[in-house]
Amino acid sequence: MLHSVDICGGTATYSNRWVQTQRLEKDRKKGKISRAMQYMGADGIMMGAANTALVSHAKQLLALYETDRPYIISAPSLETVGQLTYGGALDHGMTAHPKVCPHT
Repeated sequence: MLHSVDICGGTATYSNRWVQTQRLEKDRKKGKISRAMQYMGADGIMMGAANTALVSHAKQLLALYETDRPYIISAPSLETVGQLTYGGALDHGMTAHPKVCPHT
């Protein structure tokens, strides 16, 4: 779940949202949490919860998980835009613990 606090004019507004992942959609359809191996996608990538880290990359806010592709998040609404695949070129999961170089 993502959390946001907007402070404007001396007033704070809190909001939260679930990242709308393929894993969450599958669980909602089934009405229960699946077993680990049931999260394997048709493309061979394990569906993740997108709950490990957030990173800003190429002017996009990304929600990350170890075994899945990143999910693009719209700020400040916290809406899930979809998975980032770089036009289909990202055919595997991406790290959930990125390092950001302060010089580049």
